[in-house]
Amino acid sequence: MAKTGRPKAKVSITFSEEELNTLISGMESSAFAMGDEFYSFSVKGMEIFGKEVLMLARLRGVRDSKYGEQ
Repeated sequence: MAKTGRPKAKVSITFSEEELNTLISGMESSAFAMGDEFYSFSVKGMEIFGKEVLMLARLRGVRDSKYGEQ
């Protein structure tokens, strides 16, 4: 059965360089902490970890393309 409701759409959010760096630092800390427990994760936990790492990579890519590699 198909889900009803609005389709998922991308959104645009503007961050300053400082805000983007703060967000990246927080996500790096989270990914590092989760990485220590990686082998004890369930499949769902691994999926969440993977999504966080991919989001971190995208944020770094945005920052690097906008402000140069840090």
